[in-house]
Amino acid sequence: MIYFDDLKKAYANKIDNVYGTDTDEKWAEFCTLTLGADYDIKEGENCIVDLRQTPEYIAEKLAKAKTEKIAETETKLDEKRYNFVLTVTLQDKECVFDTNKKTQDDLQTAAIFTSNGGVYPNWVTNNGITLDLTAEDIRTVFNAIFPLVSPLYTKQLQYIEQIEQAETLEELNAIIIDYNEVNE
Repeated sequence: MIYFDDLKKAYANKIDNVYGTDTDEKWAEFCTLTLGADYDIKEGENCIVDLRQTPEYIAEKLAKAKTEKIAETETKLDEKRYNFVLTVTLQDKECVFDTNKKTQDDLQTAAIFTSNGGVYPNWVTNNGITLDLTAEDIRTVFNAIFPLVSPLYTKQLQYIEQIEQAETLEELNAIIIDYNEVNE
């Protein structure tokens, strides 16, 4: 017996040859499908129509997978760009900075604060040096960060272009998002 809930999700008790499901593998697959989205029942013929083979279904799944793959480029880009550590000479001192999101946000705040010629007091670097940062100091740090993160954005654009050009799920799944080779 097969019945459907309000969301048209199929539920069933296993009986032999239900609408053509003649193996355990096919039955298991059938039980995961949703009526109207993945399959439909053909009126008067008591057979299942596999909508997963229609051009519309395939296009919809590809579009969704592309959106997810582009989101993956963002996630992996952030993982890489927020994990650099660099040493910059400021005020005749070797200062260590990381590129995590908090540091970058704090540097943006300090840049705004110093834009009229003031200093940002008591900045503590990753190696424990306390500085009163000037606008020039902040520019020096940003100029050191830029060559590290800029190639990542270039690589992301290449990935997005590959993703948008993929015509099948197989082509899309063959695109491996890996920023580790950038800057190495």
